Formats: sequence, structure tokens, C-alpha cells
Amino acid sequence: MNKFPLALFLITASFSAVAQDIKPTLKEKQLDSIKEERLDQAALLYPRLRQLNIVHQHGLKGNISAQDQTGPLYDGKFQSARTTIQFNLPLVESKLGSVIANVGAIHQFSSLSEVGSHNPSKSVDDLTQYTPMVSLGLTLARRDSIFNRPFTYSATVSGIFNPSFTRSRITVQGIIMTPLIQNANTTLMGGMVVSIDPSSPIPAFLLLSYSRRFPESKMNFMIDLPARIALRKATSARSSLTVQSELGGSNSFFEYESLALPKKLTFSTLEIKTGLLYEYRFAKKMVFSLSAGALSTATSKVFGESVKSDDYIVKNKFGTVPFAQFGISFLPFWRPFK
Repeated sequence: MNKFPLALFLITASFSAVAQDIKPTLKEKQLDSIKEERLDQAALLYPRLRQLNIVHQHGLKGNISAQDQTGPLYDGKFQSARTTIQFNLPLVESKLGSVIANVGAIHQFSSLSEVGSHNPSKSVDDLTQYTPMVSLGLTLARRDSIFNRPFTYSATVSGIFNPSFTRSRITVQGIIMTPLIQNANTTLMGGMVVSIDPSSPIPAFLLLSYSRRFPESKMNFMIDLPARIALRKATSARSSLTVQSELGGSNSFFEYESLALPKKLTFSTLEIKTGLLYEYRFAKKMVFSLSAGALSTATSKVFGESVKSDDYIVKNKFGTVPFAQFGISFLPFWRPFK
């Protein structure tokens, strides 16, 4: 699941309303300064809005059991780590909308050990795998009104590739959202996502986003269904502590030398991370983050050439394990062409 377009729409729609409240008599530089501050504050609440994210996630070793279409395949121990670098590059911005490019690199580390095979004809051995990947994406976003109601909608094409670009996984996603309630401290938005992704079990689903600001206690409560629920507390002018549960997906390519399995495989997971996130803004545009908690896997499948949701080769089941994550991110600093 790509959460960046969702966060983009949350702020794009609310940003439009903010801009309408600014008096037109303000000079352009003053207006740009106000917009920049608003966007910085939004990026603190929604990390996916940040210009550059560098994050390393490390999970502890946990139990794994796997089955294919015929029955149990193996069990053992599994451990994974992932370093992700994502750069969001606004290319064009106008009164009607914007164009945003996304460029990234993913370094996936995984280890399968203490394997006990249940099917002699499909024996699986211990495996240590390192998979580097490149991610590319392009989002076209537009603001408009239908029957005097404001709408924000976008189309996103994104993909992951191996370094030689001989393997790829492309998805197309469309989003439309509209504000249902919007005032100084509360925002409620609704919308829909339509996704062209062969591995997704559903082609479309509803979005609901609710945020509530509590100025006196310096807290923000956010629900972005189905992606995230979070309660953020500003502990100082530069730091914050967030309790959150977040849903996210990942895909990685790997090759496995076995007569029982195809050589080229795709490992797809949908994870739930629940825990604490501490962030410290140590420079105007730089934020350090540290988080820890429990990592659970909602679904995990291994696909061959076909990536249809029900056409998997292996279906995995993982135990919940502790995880730690740290990163450095940059608040928006690139000015797009107008």
C-alpha cells in the first residue's frame, strides 16, 4: 500500500482552505512564508509529506510457518531489516493542482533459519538474502469543485525495480477526497481509492480521515483509515511523542535455487506497526526520529510470474516480534515551478 498519495491529499485539500483564509492584501513573500510554515507543520503530523525520508527498520527474529496450495511446507525462524530512502520532488504547482515525482532506494535484508520442511518433495533450506531495489513514482493532483463542493483528486503511477531494471512491479492508483467537516481544530474528510494492482484482493476501498487538534494540551489525534491511527503530543517546541498504529505494505524481489520453486520470486507483505515514536527537530528543516514497538504481519505471500492475490506459491504466517526504527527526514524545502 502506498500511503504517500493519501497524506498528499489530506494536506492538499486542507491547504487550499488555509490559503483561502489568507487576506489577499498580503504581499507574495508573506503569503509564501505562511504557506511554508503551514506545510512544515503538516509534514510534522504526516511524515510521508516530508521532502526526504531516510529510515532503517529492524525486527527481531520470530517464528514463521509456511504453506503452499497443497498444504504445510515448512516452519522456522525469520528476521528482516529494511533501509528505505524516499525523495518527494514537487515539479509543478498551480492554482488547479500539482505534479509530484517520487524517487527512492530500498535495501531489504532477510534471514530464514532453523528450517524444518514438512514436504520432502519441496525441501526448503536456510536462506540469507539481500535485495536492493529502486522505486519511482509520479502523482498528478488537482483541486476542483463539483456542485459547489471542493474535491481533491489524483492519479499515481508507481513501481519498484531491481537495479538492472529487468524486473518490475507497477501499480496505478486513483484517489478522490472531499472535506466533510472543517474548522479551526477539526477536520473530517471522506473519499475513495481505486487501485490497479494484481496482488491486491480488492480493487477499491473507502477512505476516512479525521484529525482533531487540542491547542491547550498541545496534542493532535489523527485517524486515517485504513492506514493509521495516532495520538501526538508536543513535548517541547522541538520534540514530540506519538502513540500510533500504522498499516504498510512492502514488496521485494529475490531468487531461490530450488527445483520445487520458480527461480524468480516476489515476496509481498502487509505489516502493522504499533508503538511509540519520538521525534526531535534539531534544525529548521531536519527531524530525527526513533520508534519501537510490536511488528505484526497481516498477510505475507510469495508469488512467481503471476502476482494475483489468490495465485500465490507460498503463504506465510509470522509471529509478532519487537522492532526498532530510526531515521532522519527533511521538511519540505524544494520550491516547484509555478
